Amino acid sequence: MKSRATRWLSCLAGLVLAGAAHAATVPVPGQQVALPQLAAAAGVSPSLMQGKVVVIAWFASWCPFCMHEAPQLQRLYAGNRERMVVVGVNVEKGDPGQVAKVKEWVARFGWTFPVVLDGTALERVTGKPKGIPSLLVLGKSGVVHQVESGEMLDEDVEDIAAFARREVP
Repeated sequence: MKSRATRWLSCLAGLVLAGAAHAATVPVPGQQVALPQLAAAAGVSPSLMQGKVVVIAWFASWCPFCMHEAPQLQRLYAGNRERMVVVGVNVEKGDPGQVAKVKEWVARFGWTFPVVLDGTALERVTGKPKGIPSLLVLGKSGVVHQVESGEMLDEDVEDIAAFARREVP
């Protein structure tokens, strides 16, 4: 007969394994990713992203590293919009002030690319980011080029721009 602790551990292990079977994992370079339809208000559809490099950038309004990265993301997009789509994904879902915080963020940093307030559909495909800020860079065919967690440096921005120039003539 199993002890109470053994039964509890067996049950817990089963729950963890069951949850892991249903949770998406963060993609790796070389993996094909089919992006879902994202929030209609953001104007982001898979067809809009077809044939372009896609940069998904997770951020939070309280994150100082995200604040440092925000102007770099806008420069990256502005200099490459004909071959690249950048999508900001705010992770503060459930915060009653989320909409106001994101509007202020977009105005403060002059973002002209779409921002998604609910990344649930995206996370079903990409998993939850390991940290904030995080980036996922996909080539024009949907193959993962780069996955990063932590603030981008200037050379990272140039590397992504150079990839977009090579990837999309």
